[in-house]
Amino acid sequence: MFAKPLVYFAYLLKTSTFYQRSKRFFYHLLEDPKSKLRSYFDIIMICLVMLSVFFLIYGVEHELSNLGEFFEQFVVSVFISEYLLRAWLYSDSHRIIIKEYERA
Repeated sequence: MFAKPLVYFAYLLKTSTFYQRSKRFFYHLLEDPKSKLRSYFDIIMICLVMLSVFFLIYGVEHELSNLGEFFEQFVVSVFISEYLLRAWLYSDSHRIIIKEYERA
């Protein structure tokens, strides 16, 4: 029931230039050691970590304002997004689906 649409979608991803460009962009952003983009991203992430630790320590004795609460939620969202992007970079499930379909 779901096999045909899944295989069709896998072939669509394989041939999609937008998908390949997006994956290449995020690879350069997150993983490529030669990329300037990665070094900027790393600096931003280090600053976010330091700021979140500051807010954590500050929040022990003081009440955080709405801005502090928003910042915490923003940082958690950024870290979750980075984690999901890294998982996406290393998963090529569409290739596995195509390989199994062609083998069958």
